[in-house]
Amino acid sequence: MFSPRSIALDSSAESQLQRFAIDIGERRVLIRGYADRSEGTNGQALDLSRDRAAVVYEHLQAYGVRLDQMTVEASGFSAEGTEPVEVDSHNRRVDVIAYAPSR
Repeated sequence: MFSPRSIALDSSAESQLQRFAIDIGERRVLIRGYADRSEGTNGQALDLSRDRAAVVYEHLQAYGVRLDQMTVEASGFSAEGTEPVEVDSHNRRVDVIAYAPSR
């Protein structure tokens, strides 16, 4: 989780990302950023959620995850790009989802 209008990761998140990067193997990674309604207009929240996802992307890259394994998405303050999400610190987050590549 992030502080309001922040893209800074805390040391706990950084260590979790480092462990995740070690375990990722050849799987693909979807990195999806979120914001909540307290963080501005939907456009501002979309930019913020994109910036949050980019920070995670950069950390995973620094820890050895290949660029071609990662996809970044921004959801603003909408879950899955549809309904508005309420003001809640749990919505100030980045989901990192690993999955096996299709063959």
